[in-house]
Amino acid sequence: MCDNSVFACILTGGSIQRIVAFGTPYLFEWHPYCGPVDLNEDYSEKKEQPSAESPFWEAVTYWDQQGRRMNGEWCIWDIAPPPREKLKHLGGKHWLIVGYDDVAPSPGW
Repeated sequence: MCDNSVFACILTGGSIQRIVAFGTPYLFEWHPYCGPVDLNEDYSEKKEQPSAESPFWEAVTYWDQQGRRMNGEWCIWDIAPPPREKLKHLGGKHWLIVGYDDVAPSPGW
């Protein structure tokens, strides 16, 4: 038995993708375990990743949830609108929500 045991973990990156988030194009790597990493045009990792408020995260999240659709090298995703409420008037200012209508998504790119 050797006392100098070494643990090595080598992770390879994922596929390189392009996405447009509300008019701004992004280049990112989709890592199978870590998720998206924003990249420079030379495919190196950006020193500062987008902030939590960046539209990049919303676009990548929708793209992932909608099945990672592609059009060539570009990611295709739709903005998921909130459901429209079906209301029943009870009288005066009183309304009852009786269900929801599906609203067609609009392209986010």
